[in-house]
Amino acid sequence: MKTLLPLVILVSLLAGCTTAPQGKRARSAEELRALGQFHATVDFSGSMAPLLKGGDELLVTVVPFEQVRVGMVVVYWPHWKPCPVVHLVIAQTKRGFICKGIDNRDADPEPMTAATFIGKTSRFNQTELLSYASK
Repeated sequence: MKTLLPLVILVSLLAGCTTAPQGKRARSAEELRALGQFHATVDFSGSMAPLLKGGDELLVTVVPFEQVRVGMVVVYWPHWKPCPVVHLVIAQTKRGFICKGIDNRDADPEPMTAATFIGKTSRFNQTELLSYASK
């Protein structure tokens, strides 16, 4: 596994996109996956409340897409957003994984695929996450 990089990435669901402290902007999921492991700071959105709030820091670890499972909190860059999101995986389909912010009413509009997947974060209690996945 690569050494933890001293890099803070802003992962946002609303305003602001993925940015490094030097003002550089990540342009793709591939660019972020190349980091191997990085810290991410959650911007304000509320979609993962009460588990995540603005300013929370996450450790994002890049893992093979084949290791993704229902109940994981993942970071991915959906085609419908200008920047990455942090959401809970709630189901698997033939097209990919269905993700949802735990405080959102609806699941995300498109499945997460290998091309949009960046990594996972393991900060959360698995039992607590699975209780949200069933809502």
